[in-house]
Amino acid sequence: MYTSSSSHSQLVVTAILLSFAFSGCASTQAPTPAATTLPHAVTAPAELPVASHAQAQDLPAKEVAAVGGSLHVVGNFRPGVDPRLMHILEVAAEQTPEYRVEAFSGYRAGDKRFHGKGMAADFRLVNPATGKDLPNYQDASSFRAYEKFAQTVRRVQMELYPELAKQLRWGGYFSGKLGKYGAMDLMHVDLGGAKVGMGGGSWENGLTKSQRGIFPSAVSVGMVQ
Repeated sequence: MYTSSSSHSQLVVTAILLSFAFSGCASTQAPTPAATTLPHAVTAPAELPVASHAQAQDLPAKEVAAVGGSLHVVGNFRPGVDPRLMHILEVAAEQTPEYRVEAFSGYRAGDKRFHGKGMAADFRLVNPATGKDLPNYQDASSFRAYEKFAQTVRRVQMELYPELAKQLRWGGYFSGKLGKYGAMDLMHVDLGGAKVGMGGGSWENGLTKSQRGIFPSAVSVGMVQ
């Protein structure tokens, strides 16, 4: 009984396998599971390199705007300037994205004036559209642009270092006629106000009447107007 049943079962199994083989449905491998994507870390694209102070000087004019909004120390600038003044300039530059602000002269060894005492710095504004400097000495055409930046410097100073209220000076308010050394020195800021004032103007009212008469085309607007 056992042998007969076993033979019969084998015949049935063989018949089933043959029918699958002839119909093309038989397979000796299990079906391959669908591909699964395992979670993995996403790598962010590398950031563009930020131009250093030295590299920024060599950028073509069309790329200047990309490095605006911060203070760039360039040229023959020498360290040794009062860190408070440098901090004020840095913050003011960050608040002036429309120009590239370059500090190009700082401490000057042997200078008997404020540069030699570490109390002054010279800067220039660069037009982001052309990559060219705005004239920064005794030039009425760029007076207002430099005055606006100087007023930003003043606001930053009053917020961060109010104790320097009487010390901070801007060369654009230095008095004198065209050709006089130091007059209308748009590039200059210092902390010498406790010793020497600004004879050609004031933070509150801009250029004095007499100084406006010397440079009639200069546009000047005081901070209280």
